[in-house]
Amino acid sequence: MIQSPELQIKNKINVLIFGLCDSGKTELLKALKNENQKLNENVYDEDLDSEEDEEEAMDKFEGDQYSSQVTRCQYNSDQCNIYFEESKNYYGHDFLSKAPNFEVLMFLFNAQIGIFENQLDNNFHFNLEAIRLLKQNYKIIFVITNMNSCNWSKERFEYIQNKLQSLIVDLQFTVIPIDSKSFTNIINKDCQWYEGNSLIGEISTMKINNFQNILRIRVLNISKVRNSTYECKVLSGQLNQIQIPLHFYSIMQKTAVQVIGIMDLINNIQYNIAQNDLIQIVMNLNTKLQIGDILSLPHQAPCFLSKEILAEIQLETQKQSLIITGGFSGLLNFNGIQTLFEITNVEYINIDGKKQTQEFLKSKQSGGVKLKLAEPFCLEKYNVFFELGHFLILTNDQQTIGSGNVLKVKPL
Repeated sequence: MIQSPELQIKNKINVLIFGLCDSGKTELLKALKNENQKLNENVYDEDLDSEEDEEEAMDKFEGDQYSSQVTRCQYNSDQCNIYFEESKNYYGHDFLSKAPNFEVLMFLFNAQIGIFENQLDNNFHFNLEAIRLLKQNYKIIFVITNMNSCNWSKERFEYIQNKLQSLIVDLQFTVIPIDSKSFTNIINKDCQWYEGNSLIGEISTMKINNFQNILRIRVLNISKVRNSTYECKVLSGQLNQIQIPLHFYSIMQKTAVQVIGIMDLINNIQYNIAQNDLIQIVMNLNTKLQIGDILSLPHQAPCFLSKEILAEIQLETQKQSLIITGGFSGLLNFNGIQTLFEITNVEYINIDGKKQTQEFLKSKQSGGVKLKLAEPFCLEKYNVFFELGHFLILTNDQQTIGSGNVLKVKPL
């Protein structure tokens, strides 16, 4: 579907879906995609509610839900436009690279007896710990799929809900029962005993941060679909009535670059973009962008290009043997994009709310450090723009050991 130039810009909410192979990811994405197509093409007729039509629709759904894998889809509600994407990997590295660019994290569990119990593995607990360290305002939803398998048993749902609540004590989350084949509790609240919102209703309650008006487009990845195309996120700002070609300023290249096309991740042409949009930008063949670059309008100053920063870090690791001092090296993860770093100096340690001089930091301690990055990076002080100033600290073997905030930046 091509977006109309006159289409009113709505709030954009991006949902990242996690789940094992039998959690119902494909079925849910397929159901949402089909429903959105019916709404947009005006082919849904509320008068066609005969038993024969319902059976035909169910047969068609069951026949084609496995015919092709759906990993991305969108659903346009009255309140907002919702983009869904399946995480291709349930493990930690994919979580840390993808989750920071989404507003809603959705974990799927199959309600069927025996299957749910086997899905609470170590990776599930790792992802929850990563959510705590990212320190972003996520909405976390646990979706209990395949409720038809237990005849929509209230007792089964409450057992699963209580089990999750016993495992997760310091994160706010919502548990929603659904069934994709019957499309129950997805758009409307159809279950009589369930007291919460439907899935789309709950996602739509997500409060979007009020970012600055400055346009910041972050280059996330090189598109695997077509040449000279890059997947990006609009961190802040907006553009109305886009006219191609379009010129942006590249912070890393320190020059203007020409964009010859803008699409969303479903390949719809975009005539306007706004905060939280996940988009694809098409460049000239001779223009190459770097992952982590920030594109902005000319004559704006959305961030700094730097290799040296002062930051305050908090070590979270339980390893008592870990000592951070000058010369320590590893990886910093800035909202999913990683860069090598080395600590040049430990400036202070925080003790009882006071800064005291100390040349090292250990497990569960916090303090100020000077960092040197291996390559120039687009940065901002965390209290000016959090998304470019907050990071996770990883060892070279991808073990998360803490987090930090940029206090000062030395521009190049």
